[in-house]
Amino acid sequence: MRFTDILVSGLEDRGIHVEVVRPSPFLGRLFAADSGVGKVAGAFDRFILFPCSLLFSKFDGDVLHIPDHGNAIYLMWFREVPVVVTCHDVQPYRSAREEIRENSLGMFSKIYQHWVFSWIKRAEYLACVSETTRDEFLQLAGNTSTANTRVIDPGLTYPYSPMLEEEARHRLRRLLGDDQSPFVIHVGSNVWYKNRLGVAKIFSGLIGYEAFRGMRLVTAGRRLTRDVRTWLVEQGHGERLKELGPVEDEDLRALYSKASFLLFPSFVEGFGMPIIEAQACGCLVVTSDRSPMRDVAGSGSILIDPLHPLDAARTINDQWKERDTMRAKGMANAKRYSVDAMISGYIELYNQAMGREPTRRK
Repeated sequence: MRFTDILVSGLEDRGIHVEVVRPSPFLGRLFAADSGVGKVAGAFDRFILFPCSLLFSKFDGDVLHIPDHGNAIYLMWFREVPVVVTCHDVQPYRSAREEIRENSLGMFSKIYQHWVFSWIKRAEYLACVSETTRDEFLQLAGNTSTANTRVIDPGLTYPYSPMLEEEARHRLRRLLGDDQSPFVIHVGSNVWYKNRLGVAKIFSGLIGYEAFRGMRLVTAGRRLTRDVRTWLVEQGHGERLKELGPVEDEDLRALYSKASFLLFPSFVEGFGMPIIEAQACGCLVVTSDRSPMRDVAGSGSILIDPLHPLDAARTINDQWKERDTMRAKGMANAKRYSVDAMISGYIELYNQAMGREPTRRK
């Protein structure tokens, strides 16, 4: 939703009228979202009530933009207008085809993901957030898609920048209870491709080197799974671990500004937004030597093999002397990903869409 809000704000600043239509929670608001009943109620709102409301809505826009590929199913209610869909990643659809053994899906999930992907392929215009996402989409779709695909780099969804020393330390004292000890920051969730056990093992290997013996590991986002937390404790790192859970943007800005580096060893990503968030704050980035992470991070990063934690720790130690140079390159790299450039890219795509007769989707 943040991507949508940034997009809408940027378009309106350019004088473009935007109307946003979102599913409104009706039954879903009556139950906890993560409960079994809550998920069923939310699905009823999304797949029954919202489509019914679309049938009685009048759409008089020039272009329909679906900013989340997961909602491409709503294309079936807009058959006469040019459509732009933003694709953030294709991992669910690769999993549905059993291409990713680490993420096995049940039968219902496979059917659902195949169904969603069949509608993504029907969009006239597909804006992908990275070259990797575009290449993977084209590989999956083969010659069954008529989509005009292009890459539009996302901009930062928050104005991250280095925080002033005094303010940053004040926030660290509140968050960590200490504003002096060096720390590594990891931002993410527990989905398989975030490689959180890899984060733990890289950290464990790293503190064996002299330069990192006083380091702590700070995580933001979802709290670690019990297995990962237990592994760290069993290795004797329990006191070095600080789990913050979800944090506000300004707190995250402080963490990025004072962290020794961001550790982001994902197996796959659609883009990898924490990379440029950290770089914009002057934080060194350590990420996977895989696309799109290495492409997004540019030369202002230490690239590692996420499958081999001890080798990754050795690489970080070996390149540590170049950290100041890499930080400077990282800050310069983050400027490539501006909201202004993103908005210009979408306006160009909208103009292209309006100049072509829409394809009637079946």
